[in-house]
Parts: sequence; C-alpha cells; structure tokens
Amino acid sequence: MLPGPPCHPHAAHGPPPQPSPGTSGGPPAPPLWALVGPTAAGKSALALALAQKLDGEIISADAVQVYEHCTIGSAKPTSAERALVPHHLIDVAHPSAPFDASQFVHLAQKAIAAVRARGRMPILCGGTGLYIRALRLGLIEVPKDAALRAELEAADAQNPGTSLKRLRQLDPASAQSIHPSNGHYVRRALEITLLSGRPASVVRAEHGARPALLPMKLFWVDRPDAQLRQRIAARIGHMLQLGFVDEVRRLLGMGLGPQSQALRSVGYREVAAMLLGQLPPEALEGAMAKSTWGYVRRQRIWLRREMREAPALVQPLPQHEDTDAKVRRLTEQWRQEAAPR
Repeated sequence: MLPGPPCHPHAAHGPPPQPSPGTSGGPPAPPLWALVGPTAAGKSALALALAQKLDGEIISADAVQVYEHCTIGSAKPTSAERALVPHHLIDVAHPSAPFDASQFVHLAQKAIAAVRARGRMPILCGGTGLYIRALRLGLIEVPKDAALRAELEAADAQNPGTSLKRLRQLDPASAQSIHPSNGHYVRRALEITLLSGRPASVVRAEHGARPALLPMKLFWVDRPDAQLRQRIAARIGHMLQLGFVDEVRRLLGMGLGPQSQALRSVGYREVAAMLLGQLPPEALEGAMAKSTWGYVRRQRIWLRREMREAPALVQPLPQHEDTDAKVRRLTEQWRQEAAPR
C-alpha cells in the first residue's frame, strides 16, 4: 500500500502508557505478531492469508488507511477481503482531522484486547513505523511549547525550509529520517531538540532502550530492489486506472489543502500537485514512483534501526519465497511457539 506520513521516530506526547492489551487478569499474552516492511512488498496479502490460516484478525498500522475517503491511494482492503477477515483501524477518522500516534495507540490497544477476548489472533500489518513503535514502547514523553511551535510555523511560512535547515544543523539523524515536505514532523523534531537540549534522535534512542510495554515480533516482508520497483510501478498504474485522480479531486473539493495530513502522503501529494497545476500530468507516474522509493528507503532504515536496538525483535522473511511459502513457514513457527513446554 502506498504510505502515509514518513516513519518518523517521535510520537506526540499523549496519555500515560497502558498495560499490554489482553494481559490483565491472566497469563501474559504471546507477543503480538506484526508484518512490516516497505510498501508494495506483499504485507497485506500475507496478512490476509495468514489470518485465515491462524483464525486471526488484522490490525492496520497504516497512517492513511485510518482516513475515510482515502481508499484507492492507500490500497485499503476490498469489501471481499474484509468479509474474509475482520480488519481494524480502517476508516476511523475524517481526512480533515489530524490523527496521531496517541490516537492510534488508544484504538489499537482496544482492538487487540477485543480480538484476544474473542479467542482469536491479532495480526498487526502496516508500514507506518511510528505507529508500530509507539504501540510497542509507548509514547515518548517530551515537552511541548505552543509559543515555540507557533514561532517555527511562522518562520517556515515566511521562509519555507527554515526549520529543516535548523534541524539539519542540530540533529542530522532526525533530518535524514523525515521527508523534507513534512513540515509538521520537521518542526516537532526541532521542538524536541530545542526544549530538551538534546537531539531528538538521541531522545528516541533512549526511548528504544526501555522494556516493551507490548511485546512484539516483527516479520520483515521485503523483495529484491528490481522486483519491488516493478511492483511499485504496477501498483501506481493500477491505482490511476481505478480513479485515484478523481479520489484526490474529491478530497480537494471537500476543502482539504495540500498541507493537510492526508494529502501530504506519498501518492496523494503528487496527484494533488498535478491537480493544482504544480506538476505536469505526464510527470505524475514518475514523481509518484520516485517519492514512493524514497519512502521505501526510510522504511528500511527504520527496520534496520529497530534490529540494532533489539536484535531479537525483527525476523526478516526470505525474499525469494512466495506468499504461500511464507504462510507455511509462519504457521509452523506459530505452532511451535504455541506448543506446551
């Protein structure tokens, strides 16, 4: 699925972390299985097949699928797929409303607990690393300063890129992990850096060293570069055939601007630019492919960083295996891990 906002390492400050869903009043629940990896690698198809095999339900970890009316560009599961397997955290927010990691964690915890209460297996699936990390470790408790935020916003409005330039000087690691067009995340990382007196990337690293609130096992679904590029190109063409341009036109007609959270997402951003006369129509597919590949790189960087912080957390799946082979592999692994010891 085409991604939403980048895998930024800093969650917004939110309510205190909650206990792991499904663990109160009984033995600890098994680690939550999560299918992660770059867009178009085949996570959704694998999740659907695995959920049918293991009596599971899918919890989406996609920052665009949460929005109503953002269907084609986020590659939401079809009605037939949702009839086969229940899906959660899809169409839970209006595209004009902000949606952050705090809201995701709250809704995901409730969904996971409900699935486990039904005796079924929750399977997290998506490429928004910020949401997955926040669910696993809790939200980073960092200060906020409305006056500073307003000052940064004003500086960017007067001279676009001001905050990004400052962030590159103060915290190059964070600046590299955020797409330059995502001013909200750039300013939040700069705000953390200025208020804490330490680079936001360092704050994130310290947060990663804490014990997991919700134990997880991340299965890295990926493909060789050449194959993934082909799949991305095919997906973009298919989305355009399905009416992606009309979908974005409707969103603009609803009053959403190009800086709204939904329309900042990869794919939506480029189509909106074309409709607003900022991108030639003949350049659309190439621009979408380039932007998507940049997101793929950031998703992989995030996963490698998670592996460095917690080597046992991430299990890469063989890239040469097809979906059926991966399902067999994971089903056998689940049975072995669930067997009495």
